[in-house]
Amino acid sequence: MLMTLDLATMLSLSAVLTGMAAALLLATWRAAGRPDWLAAWAGFCSLGALATLLYAQRGRVPEPLLTFGATPLYALGWALFWAGARRLRGAGLAWPWVLLPPLLWVLACAGLPPLRAHAELRAALRRDLVRRPAAARRAGGAAAARQSRAAPRCARARPADPAARPRPAGPRRARPGRPARSPSAASSSWPPP
Repeated sequence: MLMTLDLATMLSLSAVLTGMAAALLLATWRAAGRPDWLAAWAGFCSLGALATLLYAQRGRVPEPLLTFGATPLYALGWALFWAGARRLRGAGLAWPWVLLPPLLWVLACAGLPPLRAHAELRAALRRDLVRRPAAARRAGGAAAARQSRAAPRCARARPADPAARPRPAGPRRARPGRPARSPSAASSSWPPP
């Protein structure tokens, strides 16, 4: 006997896994000193899980809740993913660009009744809202790669001697169950056995 799963079950399972990824990212964010890019990626997973749960309830919840609730949440989640990637690279971030995709979606669906009535048109708009920023990211990434290749190779190389690498000042943080080591003890035990 072949067991089959319906779409709602698959989407619910996907939402649970995405929620677990959000929890792991939040735990990592807290342990890593609260970098903002990890918080943005945790927000991406959280909003994606919530939007997927709403999509799993299609047929049980009103269609406007999916159109004006789930899809803007999903678009905002992807915008947070993009924002986190920019922050990870050290690039600046303009918050209006993060809020633009969900805002465009709501304005298009509220202002154009034919778009609200036809799922195919909404799918095309949703695809374009994701595809256009992705193409811009690829173009920006290609420019950054060209700039990186233009830098001399020796400027990017790490020092060959491990003792030449700068070490943080002060005692190292102790791991649970291990005593803290001083910087002198850390440098005297290099290389590790």
